[in-house]
Amino acid sequence: MTVTPAPAKAQIRTRVAATAPTAAAAGSCDITNPGNYRYERFSYCVTGINVTYILRDNRGLEIGRGILEVSTGADLSPTATTWSEQVTVKMTAASGDVTSLDAKFKASCDAGCTATKTMPWYAGAITLGKTLTGTVTYSSPQTTGSSASFYTSYAMYVTSPGATATDPNASWKNARQVRCDHAVGGTSVAGCAVPSVMPELSMSTQGSDKGGAVAAYLWAQKNLTDRWGLNTALTRSTSGVDVRTSSTCGSGASEPFPDASDLIPTDTCAQFPLAETKEGGRDGAECAELIPYYGNGGWPELNGGSSLDTSQRCVRAHVAAVDKQFAAGQLADGFAGQRVIDADQFKLTFTAALDGSHAECLGISPEGARPVGNG
Repeated sequence: MTVTPAPAKAQIRTRVAATAPTAAAAGSCDITNPGNYRYERFSYCVTGINVTYILRDNRGLEIGRGILEVSTGADLSPTATTWSEQVTVKMTAASGDVTSLDAKFKASCDAGCTATKTMPWYAGAITLGKTLTGTVTYSSPQTTGSSASFYTSYAMYVTSPGATATDPNASWKNARQVRCDHAVGGTSVAGCAVPSVMPELSMSTQGSDKGGAVAAYLWAQKNLTDRWGLNTALTRSTSGVDVRTSSTCGSGASEPFPDASDLIPTDTCAQFPLAETKEGGRDGAECAELIPYYGNGGWPELNGGSSLDTSQRCVRAHVAAVDKQFAAGQLADGFAGQRVIDADQFKLTFTAALDGSHAECLGISPEGARPVGNG
């Protein structure tokens, strides 16, 4: 993916001794190409930022030009708040009186972040076809519950050999923010991510013992209109989880969750959209009700249940308690692994072994029917 940052231009002017005693020369540089940016949840990079240095005589005529191509890239960590960024500068063009340049580079970042190593190199002499490379480093320590979003910024200081510079810099900012936080919750530690890249979480079944809840969520995502987590993003909400659980599965529902302990000894209500999301918490009376079952080595795509109305916008499923706990553990791991904090939107996909070999009656179950085996 490529994005275009806001226009960033800065000029420098230098005075150099000319070959003719009556002439004076001035140099200026600015960013003539904003670069191509690429972002992932835990990385960012930019290539092709062109910094052009132009040397002019006392009449304003160009007598030399040099072009420096800048690339930077960094990998963030979901479990650390320090990271390094690789910086590369190559001189791709030189003409006239400009045969070499001195290119210094400095990195910084906004409040909430500190550039702990600001310069990738110290000797910045460069000639046509040559490359300068090095790293800069950043740190954004966080306390429990805290979060900071900021831009990383860059400045190039470019001069001709022997020139006296008055304002020799061209500067620009990263097109997107980095966020470091300690706000995922649970046992998660602090880490950093690119918040504008939507995280993608995944959950999967594990045989017949722990797949019921995930299979139910998959059915809901494939069959209900909203296709929560796939076509429509979900939004994490760390407050009100108990209230949303009660509205769908507990005393807050206008229609109680029916008991199916005769079929599932530890019968538990698994709801989708999840109670951990803002989209969860619909009245249980408005939900499709289903009983996922395992047969012939897989979870049938069309699960049996007492009400499989796909026009509904939520599901409550009868699953064993261990199944719901297994799914909840995967969700918590996904939040930590992708650094999903409160109010973050995310995508959610499910994987389950689907079994298509079952009796036809299971696909056309009458109201109130419950599956037994394969039909």
